[in-house]
Order: sequence, then structure tokens, then C-alpha cells
Amino acid sequence: MKSTAIKLLEDGTLKLSMCGKAERIELKTNLSRNTVIKQATFVYDSGRYYLHLAIEVVK
Repeated sequence: MKSTAIKLLEDGTLKLSMCGKAERIELKTNLSRNTVIKQATFVYDSGRYYLHLAIEVVK
């Protein structure tokens, strides 16, 4: 998707901003603050969106 931003907040929440005026989405996770998002891919399949993340946890 164009103009998509993903940010991991201090409390582990993933904040997704998609396509300018679209509603922002927040997802509660148990990811630690040491997590680095290496790649994010949105997939649309059978009427649903999926978010695939490649992450690295830095010690």
C-alpha cells in the first residue's frame, strides 16, 4: 500500500496509518520495546486484510 506507516509505541501498541485520510488503526501487542520492524506486508485475501511482520528483537 502506498503511504503506509507503522510505528511500535512504548507500550507495545502497533500504530498503523494507511493512505492519508483513512482511519488510523492501533493494535495491542506484547512486543517489547527492543523490537525492530524489518518488513511489513499487507495482504488482502477472501475479503480480509492480514498484516505480516518480519521483526528482530535486539538485546
